[in-house]
Amino acid sequence: MTSAGHIAPSCGIQPGHGPLFRASRGTLLLLLGIIYAGCIQFFIRVSPTLLYGTYVVILGCLAVCLFFDWPLSRNARSVAPYLLWVLGYFLWAMIAMSHELTAVSEGVRMYIKNLLVIGSLALVLDRRTLKPFSQILQIVALGNFVLGLYEVADPSLIADIANTREVGATAFDVLRPAGLWSNPDEAASAFLFSLLMARWAGGRLAWFGGCAAVGGIFLTASRTGACLLALCGVLFAVHWLRQHRIESARLALIFGALLLVAVAAFVAVNVFGFDPSDNWQIARMLDITESTHGYGEASRLYIAMHASRVALDGPWYGYGLFTFQFHAQPEIPTIVDPPAHNIFIAIWGEAGPIVGITYLLLLAEGLRRVFRASLAVNDRLPVLLMWLCYLIMGFTWHNQFTSFSGMIYIALLWHLPSILKNPPEPQERPSFSTCR
Repeated sequence: MTSAGHIAPSCGIQPGHGPLFRASRGTLLLLLGIIYAGCIQFFIRVSPTLLYGTYVVILGCLAVCLFFDWPLSRNARSVAPYLLWVLGYFLWAMIAMSHELTAVSEGVRMYIKNLLVIGSLALVLDRRTLKPFSQILQIVALGNFVLGLYEVADPSLIADIANTREVGATAFDVLRPAGLWSNPDEAASAFLFSLLMARWAGGRLAWFGGCAAVGGIFLTASRTGACLLALCGVLFAVHWLRQHRIESARLALIFGALLLVAVAAFVAVNVFGFDPSDNWQIARMLDITESTHGYGEASRLYIAMHASRVALDGPWYGYGLFTFQFHAQPEIPTIVDPPAHNIFIAIWGEAGPIVGITYLLLLAEGLRRVFRASLAVNDRLPVLLMWLCYLIMGFTWHNQFTSFSGMIYIALLWHLPSILKNPPEPQERPSFSTCR
């Protein structure tokens, strides 16, 4: 007690550790996992009240967390540059489409979604919540992989899920199970990010989730997903070899395992007559020339070249928001058909080359933060791989601003370096007598 008879507050007590705060934070983590899993798109089909009620719950949980621990608001600084750029991009592109009120209203709605999802993740994710959130993503990968196996047995389920998510949906393939994500390329990306987040999940769940992610990428038959999975595997192997001393026994074990794999492949092909081309997924992932691309006569290279020519011939300020992307609203015109399938070309075509250059500078700044942050080696590598995957996916995917999973990807890329950086050296703790 103090001399005035009042009890002095204890040292070291941190704000926001009450049950209401923990419940709100846990609810936010769970809802972000549900959003990542592709569930929220079904809410509007069940009831608009369910969808908007979910948004209200998110806002309520955010308010509770900030009320009990206002310093959490500082976490938003990590994603602020990205959100400010997206705001500028949407405003610029909406001005170009100001004659289309549907595009303007849709742009406002889409930015609010980005602000809500990305801001929520930045505020709720820290060192304490990183592991449970990573574990949620492993459960998401497991659930969607199991659903994908059901879709293999009943391909009609793929179309049912796609049409339930979106009336008149086209971004699905009955030969490529994608779980609740419906879009196989988006599903492959989501599986890949779940796999890289397994670094912080720990335990058996990380292994189960990782195996499910690999299996899920195989089911989607995504070329980009398969190539990125192989690239990440090689880079992880190189990192592991550099971190560990390779003794002769361990080296012999590695080469022995590789030899067994080679022998098994030889026996499967030459003895049992296994032909990789007989498996549709393997054949498609190995088809670099895209003879099985599924876009009629247009390969991804052709689509990119066509979209680039249209963007080059367009006005310097761009054609306007969503004009290089497919959108469910028929009132929003599409300049290129099929859509660009390339976020860099899409931004260039919709907002002009100046905004396109600023997007490249924004990504460069985000990547620079990873190198500047004081991260442990085993933390820096998966974050860099996530950035590498995101940049490469940009050449085959244009839904970064409209996909809920894409919003969570970019939030993680900007926010992880800030929460994983090594804490400063602990200072001498004040004595009890100095507390006030």
